[in-house]
Amino acid sequence: MLYGFYPVDEKEAFQLAAIQLQATFGLQQQGFYKSGIIVDQVDKYLPYQYVTKYKTEAENKILERHGEYQHLDKQDAYRKYIEFMRKSSANIYFGCCFFPCVRVSRLKKAQNEDQEDLFVGVSENGVIFIHPITKEIMERYKMEEILTYGFRSNAFLFVAGTLMTQKKYQFATMLGKQMNDLLRAQIDLRVQQAEVQGYNIMA
Repeated sequence: MLYGFYPVDEKEAFQLAAIQLQATFGLQQQGFYKSGIIVDQVDKYLPYQYVTKYKTEAENKILERHGEYQHLDKQDAYRKYIEFMRKSSANIYFGCCFFPCVRVSRLKKAQNEDQEDLFVGVSENGVIFIHPITKEIMERYKMEEILTYGFRSNAFLFVAGTLMTQKKYQFATMLGKQMNDLLRAQIDLRVQQAEVQGYNIMA
């Protein structure tokens, strides 16, 4: 979020900063949370575009929103932060680990055209392809749409969609194994959760 890769709006950014403040210092005596507490570190709480020339202004906006969270201890504040992120306007990005890749297209390669740079994000929600400059989502596949995947030393291979309308992707990357392992771990977690829910239903 701090570097502008997680596209939260201004309202959400200050709300998250207020929760982060509570998660950092936890329960304190009355009067602890006052002007000047993070004025020199406000850029660690907000994306760069919301840190104004006058850092005290940004800090005051955080403190204005902080009151509703000052009853939380550190762990509860961290849980609140995660809960907020899951429900934010950009929750599709939540939990993503992004990998810089180049999409390899046989057609473009045959025509000597430039290949496509992008970020591939892997999370519990599935896989998304992000434009490296605009940060817009180019493609999105839920976990249940992932048909098969694999890797080589310099590539990550991916097939998604349905059995009738599947699409194949090949990405040039030196992180293929890491992408493969993370995706497998997310799918295995989904399977385990489904088994637990099924057990609870049977019980």
